[in-house]
Amino acid sequence: MTFLDCSTLSLLCRARRRALERDGQLALVCIRPWHLRILTAVDLNTLFKPCATVQEALNSVRRALGTPHSRAERRTDSRRGDSDS
Repeated sequence: MTFLDCSTLSLLCRARRRALERDGQLALVCIRPWHLRILTAVDLNTLFKPCATVQEALNSVRRALGTPHSRAERRTDSRRGDSDS
């Protein structure tokens, strides 16, 4: 997004609430320093915990949901499950 105002902040808050109501997660990537400054000024940086990259955001969501980070990790986890049986 290139423009961030109170309407955008309201939309982000609604999207986060809806995601949480459905047991989901919302990850926010801030690549523009002034977006982060705005989020910090209105104290939403602690609520959204913005990430610097898409990969960082995906990893954050995966950690929150308790899912592996890659296909290789899923294969490794499934092999571990087979060896325990």
